Amino acid sequence: MKSLLIMLLGTLLLFSCSKESSLERDTDEPPVPEGGLLAKMVSKEDGGTDSTVATFFYDSEKRLSKINNLVIDVSDLNVETEYRYYRNSAGLVERYVEFGRFLDKGNPVLEDSVVGIIHNNGTQYTYSVFRGFDLGGDPFSDSAVYAYNNNGQLTDYKLYDVDTDDIEFVSHHTTYARDAKGNISIITMEFKDDSQTNDPPQVISLQYDDKVSAMNFGTDMLLTGFFMPGLCSPSNEVRYEDPSEDDAFTIVYEYNNLNKPVKAVQTHLLSGKKATVNYYYR
Repeated sequence: MKSLLIMLLGTLLLFSCSKESSLERDTDEPPVPEGGLLAKMVSKEDGGTDSTVATFFYDSEKRLSKINNLVIDVSDLNVETEYRYYRNSAGLVERYVEFGRFLDKGNPVLEDSVVGIIHNNGTQYTYSVFRGFDLGGDPFSDSAVYAYNNNGQLTDYKLYDVDTDDIEFVSHHTTYARDAKGNISIITMEFKDDSQTNDPPQVISLQYDDKVSAMNFGTDMLLTGFFMPGLCSPSNEVRYEDPSEDDAFTIVYEYNNLNKPVKAVQTHLLSGKKATVNYYYR
């Protein structure tokens, strides 16, 4: 998708260096890490000065309504992102809004947004239309189609585009395979710039523990065709491998009395770098 989605949806990765500026200056103690709803996730690469604060908001029915995230690095170049989910009475997302703002020492230098209208058949998402502007300022409108397996789990996402020859093609195709517990175990992603492109697929494999995820938001996290680590499976990831990017890491957790994580240490298997993540609940 020629949009901010590709660039910003990865900002919740544990090795991204981000944090929310208002939270950075907040001297209040964080929420006690107990209870059910995830309130905040704070991550920091060991030995580094950058950190990430992702804050989660819910509606009166305890359904996810917003995620706030802000990227700040040592050069003080910030990337603020916000994801909003607007639901119908049945809890299905009908409108998705993603907002991104780039800040240099607190001053906005670039803003962008994507709005998705999500359609459903009463129980499942069927297709969606995303509209916004690419980074060159040109408007775009892309449509996506969803498919499910016999267990009602979203397993297939196709994003359609039109190339310069007015030929419609699938610019982004993602499939999800799941293990017996419903965790996403294999992700296969294919991208095309036009109808003639034939790049090899990107295949990601994941393994999980037998505890309870801090933030299983399910299908809602897959509406854009991008996988948000740790946000849409019932268990916690303990290993992530992406050979196409030479990327692999393991995660070791500490849990509370509800078997939910309160701390995680992620180790990148190639560089040896570590990141520590703390989870806070309300």
